[in-house]
Amino acid sequence: MRCNTDIKYISSGKAAKALVYYVTDYITKCSLPIHVSFDALRYAVKQNGMKYLGANNTQTAKNCSLFTKAVNAIMAWKELSHQQVMSYLVGCGDCYKFTILSCCVGVM
Repeated sequence: MRCNTDIKYISSGKAAKALVYYVTDYITKCSLPIHVSFDALRYAVKQNGMKYLGANNTQTAKNCSLFTKAVNAIMAWKELSHQQVMSYLVGCGDCYKFTILSCCVGVM
């Protein structure tokens, strides 16, 4: 079985700069265009306002709901990774939770 865990010593110089550039570019890349992200946020704010129209809830509850709606609206437009798809297919669910993660065991 082959894994993507190639290890190479990088001391300094051009190789270190290239590695830093690659890692920062990889973790900051955005697959969503800005206008799509803003449209998703606009939709989340609108939906949250409609949900609490005339309701007597605390500001904290409204803020939590808005944050959840915003994250879900943006994530609905993002592409799924291989890990997310396989997690769902092997029965580990398709949602995020504030609990300890357990190991997914798949059949080969």
